[in-house]
Amino acid sequence: MEPLAIVGVVGEVVDMFTPTVKMIVTYNSNKQVVNGYEFMPSVIASRPRVEIGGEDMRDVYTLIMTDPDAPSPSDPYLREHLHWMVIDIPGTTDVSFGKEIVSYETPKPVAGIHRFVFILFKQRGRQTVRQPASRDCFNTKRFSGENGLGLPVAAVHFNAQRETAARKRVLEWHGHVLWDVLYYCRIMFSLGYCFQVFFSSATIRFWEVGPASF
Repeated sequence: MEPLAIVGVVGEVVDMFTPTVKMIVTYNSNKQVVNGYEFMPSVIASRPRVEIGGEDMRDVYTLIMTDPDAPSPSDPYLREHLHWMVIDIPGTTDVSFGKEIVSYETPKPVAGIHRFVFILFKQRGRQTVRQPASRDCFNTKRFSGENGLGLPVAAVHFNAQRETAARKRVLEWHGHVLWDVLYYCRIMFSLGYCFQVFFSSATIRFWEVGPASF
């Protein structure tokens, strides 16, 4: 929950909630979504496998994937952009057992770092969720209220930005270690500290330069 709050997902996309159902999102069979990780657009081109926990197959869930930073984080006037929606997913199964009412749209950010959020809701029953009218200017909180979904039971997000040849080589070299560090720095910035991070091919070192003055 804390990582979602730090990056603004809690607040901008959903209200504060307590996770009660396990959800695992995996791209390309082996790249699991973890809060704050960054994926190249080529990795997220096809819809992921989403496994739903719970205790009873008679319980059904709605999965929503949105981008609250569309078309750019500095001017998100299309917030939120809806990328995917699957309803009537039985508990203890995966999204392939549900009904896709908004097809998966490949994320293609063109400016800045975008947050892509998967949100899981427990439904009141089958066939109780209506198809949204539009992908652009979607509002998860409003949609939840209109369809009686209440608060989320699970959520996770990843980051993505425009892919370039040079950046792709950097990602391939440093792997997730680089983005773990960047995510850590983002957290520290949000707490009011500035960090200078220096990378080389072999070492990663941190120097704290003290509280930010704003």
